[in-house]
Amino acid sequence: MGKACLRKSRKAETRGLKRRRDGYSAQSATSEFSTSPQCIKVPAARSWLTEGETKLTREQVWKGLELKARDARLFLPPGLCTRCNVVEESATHFVREATIAGSDLREIITLEPQSKITFFQATGPREGAIVKELFEDETGALQLKFYCYIGLRDKQPNGPEEQAEQTQFDSDKGYKSAPMSTLKLTRELLAEGKL
Repeated sequence: MGKACLRKSRKAETRGLKRRRDGYSAQSATSEFSTSPQCIKVPAARSWLTEGETKLTREQVWKGLELKARDARLFLPPGLCTRCNVVEESATHFVREATIAGSDLREIITLEPQSKITFFQATGPREGAIVKELFEDETGALQLKFYCYIGLRDKQPNGPEEQAEQTQFDSDKGYKSAPMSTLKLTRELLAEGKL
């Protein structure tokens, strides 16, 4: 197993982000988190696409991921995301403004079609990037890798705020559950003929 996180560098004079990322087998049934003391940790990869439910194609998963990137309200628990609008769009990216869990944020979202979506945190409580990547493992099975290089803006690394954020991330309603809930709704939309 490996680790994935973003660490805030204490050595830099200006507030910068230090990256650390390793992958681990997407076949693992459990997640291992980094033991680095200066990061918010999230799972690197799991076999979210092969858990006994309707098998999704790359195109179907991609449609679900892109739909969520454009409007997260359908994919999050009721009331968690109260606003989500694409405010700019170009050939390489779009900009989304949202209110999630009471926090206003602005994200620059890049799409590598059928492959990877990256959410760069331009404003809001977090800084860094959240990545969702589709790939085939060594057996040819489609996998979804979810990882973050993320920290809390203007907060002490591994301070009380980041520790509280880590607790939320680790919960059943945190980022650990995001890929599974996205795939669940993607399957529902597919079954309803809406995807």
